Amino acid sequence: MIPAVSYRDICNHVARLYFGDYGQETPPGPGKKVKMVGLLFARPSLPLAQAEVTPNLDYFHYRSGSHIDFFCAGYDGYTGRDEADEFIPVVVDKKNSLDWRFSEKMFIQLVDEIEAMSSWRYSGDPDLILTNAHYDATNREAYLDFGQRVQCRLQEMKNIGAITSVPSFIEDIIRYADRADGEDPTWGFSDAQVPDALRRFVLAILPQSLGKEAERLKHFAVVG
Repeated sequence: MIPAVSYRDICNHVARLYFGDYGQETPPGPGKKVKMVGLLFARPSLPLAQAEVTPNLDYFHYRSGSHIDFFCAGYDGYTGRDEADEFIPVVVDKKNSLDWRFSEKMFIQLVDEIEAMSSWRYSGDPDLILTNAHYDATNREAYLDFGQRVQCRLQEMKNIGAITSVPSFIEDIIRYADRADGEDPTWGFSDAQVPDALRRFVLAILPQSLGKEAERLKHFAVVG
């Protein structure tokens, strides 16, 4: 789980780690064109976040590995920002290796940025956006493709049994990312097939016991 205070923070992190330092002369290789990214909006005061997100921040941070990164809006665990006085401690397991803190101001700032760039609207409950990060070799910077995304309302999904828990759902996504196509890791299909690909992706990680496809997709917004 990577700190996410601003959209620029996210893009800079993705560019440095997965597409190479965008100040280098050598452009990214063919296997580094696209990166799967998750944006988690889960304020620590919400019951689901208290029970299933904040206790697992360290685990999410180290578990995501090389195929996907999850960015947690408003949280910071280790960067020592100048805005430190705006961040309040998050009560998590004392064994955590990172000092997780949260800023309501920075959370709202990122919500406002993503809403201004897309049709996504924050639900007020824990939300997860899954999308692709791309690298613009000409401008040497990464950007997120919000025109093709899956929006997950985690509280509603938990209520209907679409997921057993947030950690197990994130684990499923990580396993999917490990197997995904390096050219289009989030969807695993060509751009021409995006709408159907998003649907297939969602259905692949939802339990079959939920029944009809319409019911299983009910609490997802599939955009693309």
